[in-house]
Amino acid sequence: MVNYVSPGAIIITLVSFALLFITEKSFYKKNKILSSIPGPLLVVVFGILLSKFFSSFEHEAIYISSEHLVNLPLLSGFSDLSNVLLFPDFSLIYAAKFWMIVFTIAIVTSLESLLSIKACDKLDPEKRDSNSNKELFAQGIGNILCGLVGALPVTAVIVRSAANINAGAKTKLSSIIHAILLLLSVILIPKVLMLIPNASLASVLIVIGYKLARPALFKEHYIKGLSQLAPFIITIIVMLLTDLLRGVTAGIIVSIIFIIRENIRTSFKTAKGRIDNKIHYLIKLPQNITYLNKGYLLNYFSSIKPNSKVIVDGTNNKTIDSDASDIIEDFILSAKSKKIEVELIKYNLKEKNGKIL
Repeated sequence: MVNYVSPGAIIITLVSFALLFITEKSFYKKNKILSSIPGPLLVVVFGILLSKFFSSFEHEAIYISSEHLVNLPLLSGFSDLSNVLLFPDFSLIYAAKFWMIVFTIAIVTSLESLLSIKACDKLDPEKRDSNSNKELFAQGIGNILCGLVGALPVTAVIVRSAANINAGAKTKLSSIIHAILLLLSVILIPKVLMLIPNASLASVLIVIGYKLARPALFKEHYIKGLSQLAPFIITIIVMLLTDLLRGVTAGIIVSIIFIIRENIRTSFKTAKGRIDNKIHYLIKLPQNITYLNKGYLLNYFSSIKPNSKVIVDGTNNKTIDSDASDIIEDFILSAKSKKIEVELIKYNLKEKNGKIL
């Protein structure tokens, strides 16, 4: 990457960052004329002007070549559509690789749309909740139609959505108008779009990404605890090292681990108090105890101090794993040597095959 650094592209990016920074200032937003010009549009205009200027220095380091600009197919008429559209080959429908690609695209586009919806709801000034089911249903229909003409998969994208929100859009009609304007631009003015430097678009993406993952967000997750911070950080790291799908999957797996851990801890109700100068412990067993609860039981019983009393309440318990019951019974057997009094409530020590006798 370092070997292919383009000074011209870097300059355009830095200027774009500066323009986006200026458009966020109060003096810009309060000015009637300036506030009517969206920041990204200003970035694109200045990017084109700088690109044209740098293109005149053909043998200099700041030269901007066509590979640094947006690339689109040029359509002179409907006859050119046959060269652009790619129709599906149904002979591959029985190939395993085909279905692997299908499911991968379906999962990635669905995840990206759901993540974009979540981000858009946070950016929405009116704090409305989007209907995720409708979005995925429409996306499924759209992707079927796109696949039939060789188009890229349809997905909700935070950049276009954020552009709508920043421009003051408030209804679903804005998305339709947005799509129509994009289509007309590609058909009618593709040569103008091809003057836009990729560096300008990249700067807009980076700024939007920064707003969605600002440093304060990391601090917020840190305050919430490791169960919120770990999936958040792992998702970002794995996503940057691999791709979106693997990153989100890694985050979900870590979240599930924390959820299971938390459920194991909170499924038992415990209390502790001093009565007649003697510490009393109360543990209420949940309806079902599995091998996953072994670790919690071991930690809990090991924390009980000598010369105390423990009440084991099995009123709500229906089934218990044999390993978990062994831990309880081993504690009861060792309690005498530690001068720990044990009281059982509706818990029968004679337990076989997960059923209380």
